[in-house]
Amino acid sequence: MKKSEKTKALKLWLIVIGILVLTVVVFGLTYYANTHVETWDGEDSDVSFQSDGASKYLVAPAENNGGIGDHVRGKSDSKVVFVEYADLQCPACASVISIVDGLTAEYGDRVAFVFRHFLITGHTNAKSAAKAAESAGKQGHFWDMIDALYANRSAWVSLSGEDLNEAYAKIFEGIAADGDVEAFRNQMTDSNIQKKVEFDYKRGMNKDKVTATPSFYINDVAIDIDNVQSWADLENTLRAALDKALEDTANEE
Repeated sequence: MKKSEKTKALKLWLIVIGILVLTVVVFGLTYYANTHVETWDGEDSDVSFQSDGASKYLVAPAENNGGIGDHVRGKSDSKVVFVEYADLQCPACASVISIVDGLTAEYGDRVAFVFRHFLITGHTNAKSAAKAAESAGKQGHFWDMIDALYANRSAWVSLSGEDLNEAYAKIFEGIAADGDVEAFRNQMTDSNIQKKVEFDYKRGMNKDKVTATPSFYINDVAIDIDNVQSWADLENTLRAALDKALEDTANEE
C-alpha cells in the first residue's frame, strides 16, 4: 500500500473511531443528565406500596394514589411485570419510547408493561405533563397521550401558563377524536391526579430507589443499564432481561 493510501486509511479509521466515541459520549450525557430527582413541597404523606391487583407487582387503585392504579398494557395478568419510571420532559425518555413501544408490541401477549411518573429537578413542565397524561387517561387515552407528549415535546417543553395548557389541550385533541376537551382541561387540576403523580414518584424514590430516568424494573427488581453504550445496546439489555424473566417464571410452573 502506498504512503498516501495508508494515510487515507488511517484518517478513515480515526473518523470511524471518533464517531463511535462521540456516540457513546452523547448517549452517556443524555442519560446521566437525568439523574437529579424532583423534590416535593409540604409534608411527606404516608404511602402504602401494597399491591392487590392481578399481579403482586401491580399497584391497584387506592385512596393514596387518587384511585388511579398502574396503567398497564399487554398481558395484565402476566407473572412478568415490566415497569418504566420516566419523566415526560426527559430527553433520554423521549428517545427510549420507541424501544419500549417495540418491546410492548413484541412481548405484549406475555408481559404486563407499566409506566410510572418520576419527575426530575429542573424539568419545570414535567409535573404538568404528567397531569396531562393522567387527565387523558381518565378518558381512556393515557398511552396515546404519553406517545404524543414525547413526539411533540418541542411544542410544549418551553411554554408556561395558559400557553402550556393550550398546548396540552391541542395534543389531546389530536389523539382523541372522541375526547371531551373541556373535561380534559378540568381534570388537569383534579387533586386525585396530583395524588397519582406524587404516589408514583414516592414509590420510585422510597421503595424502588430510582435515581435517574429512564429506569426499568421487572417484578420489582431493577434492570442494570449502567454499562449500556448505545440505544441498541439498551434495547438488547431490556430484551435479554425480559427473556430471562419469562424463562424463569415458566420454570416455576
